[in-house]
Amino acid sequence: MIELEDARTWPEQGTLWDHTNGNQYVVEDFTNIQTTNQDQYPTTIVYKSVLTRRLYSRPLMDWDRSMKPAGGK
Repeated sequence: MIELEDARTWPEQGTLWDHTNGNQYVVEDFTNIQTTNQDQYPTTIVYKSVLTRRLYSRPLMDWDRSMKPAGGK
């Protein structure tokens, strides 16, 4: 479970993740880490498609909804 206040619970940069749609992604970076207004500027995770190399981002707190560590770890 991801906790915003504890970066140790965040996915590690460079790790591989499986999306529920079958695609794989690599964690690239995080944005808005120091924000004090999560409603307006949520901390986000930046990730890249293994297949297309395109970058995506989403609120960090939404990561677990459809992503699992590659290989089901």
